[in-house]
Amino acid sequence: MPEKLYTTGEVAKIFGVSYVTVKKWAYSGKIRYPERD
Repeated sequence: MPEKLYTTGEVAKIFGVSYVTVKKWAYSGKIRYPERD
């Protein structure tokens, strides 16, 4: 079964932070973006 993928906006809502914060987390390596085909 494939893992659940979330949009940046969904992650921001789940953690109660801004979209920009989630982008910073991704760039710093705290979370990872899914690889695109």
